[in-house]
Amino acid sequence: MGLSRQEALIGHKTPGLEECAYRLAKYEASDSRQKWLIQHCGLGFGEWKLSISGWLTGKGTGQTDITGSGKFTVHYTKFDRFSADGTEEGAMRLSCHDPSMKECNGKYGSQPPPTVYLLDAEQISWTGEIHLPKMTVPFPTALPYAPFSFLKKAPVVFKKVDKPCDPKAVEN
Repeated sequence: MGLSRQEALIGHKTPGLEECAYRLAKYEASDSRQKWLIQHCGLGFGEWKLSISGWLTGKGTGQTDITGSGKFTVHYTKFDRFSADGTEEGAMRLSCHDPSMKECNGKYGSQPPPTVYLLDAEQISWTGEIHLPKMTVPFPTALPYAPFSFLKKAPVVFKKVDKPCDPKAVEN
């Protein structure tokens, strides 16, 4: 990153140098019925891929800017064993938990505390329907809250000690 900055200051553009700093960021969680996966390859801003599987199945993408703020959309195609056609839209924010905060003091011995990135998601809209054998139920009636809206200060792990990742290779 230092070399990229120096090159930019003197007016040179070295193609592909920034990509060497790309790392895989990942959030994974699951419970007895559901699995959530959010992945990003880059520096923390740009495209995020969202995937949910289990009783509710869907895929989507999010986009964050340099401040970590952005929006996401997930399209759901399955609810339990029934087909569904629904969309969740929301706001997302990636933030850095300051490792020098007093909560971190003493937890890591003489090692510097790790930087922790936290992801917040907020539901903006939740539309669509679940197709049952003899009726159709609107998503907001069956589930008042969308699945990704539960993410409040969820930890996102950056794989720092690794080779650079390829954004095209990250699947959702």
